Amino acid sequence: MQRSARPGCLGFFAVLVALAALPWLLANAGLAALAKLGLSPGWSMAVLVAMLLGGLINLRLYRFSAVSPALQSAPRLGWPRSPSLGWPVPREGVVAVNLGGCVVPMAVVVYQLVRLADAPSMPWLAVAGAVVLNVAVCHWTSTLVLGVGVLMRPLVPAAVAVLSAWVVAPQQAPSVAFVAGVLGPLVGADLLRLPQLHRLGAPLVAIGGAGTFDGIVVTGVVAVLLA
Repeated sequence: MQRSARPGCLGFFAVLVALAALPWLLANAGLAALAKLGLSPGWSMAVLVAMLLGGLINLRLYRFSAVSPALQSAPRLGWPRSPSLGWPVPREGVVAVNLGGCVVPMAVVVYQLVRLADAPSMPWLAVAGAVVLNVAVCHWTSTLVLGVGVLMRPLVPAAVAVLSAWVVAPQQAPSVAFVAGVLGPLVGADLLRLPQLHRLGAPLVAIGGAGTFDGIVVTGVVAVLLA
């Protein structure tokens, strides 16, 4: 008598297949988004590879004085030193930009602005308004996490970028959505929070530091796919 496969084994196998297919799905989503931005298949592949490999490279900008959230043990009136008592430890931090998560997407933004400049009767003031709106949304939805950095849910800014692009420039919605989707997190979540970096306690604060999966890239790509 044959035994059927256990449901647990089938579920585990399905999870493995999904994990194996995830990089392929993400790569195809990225290529589809770049194609909608007017890039040829060759350039789309080159930009995607640059984002992937560039995510491993951080370009240092400057150093700053940081305060570590880790607590130093302190004596308690003759009692043994307790690790639960202490004070913040001052140290230096580094601000950097990630090549794949910031520099490469910004190069694509510049290319999109050049393409938009050639479009007839482009409402530049409305496009600037869409960018400013997404900057405000990203600044409002992003949070500072001690020892980690700036965190943000990218789907909300992506939706805002898409809706604003549909309203201000429906004929050029993918390009406008990408510009607003990239500049929103870059300015709103990262650059506007630079004065607060001393509160993070992180030794390295990298703009676009999650590489291909950073909010800057994810928001821009999702915005283009939805546009």
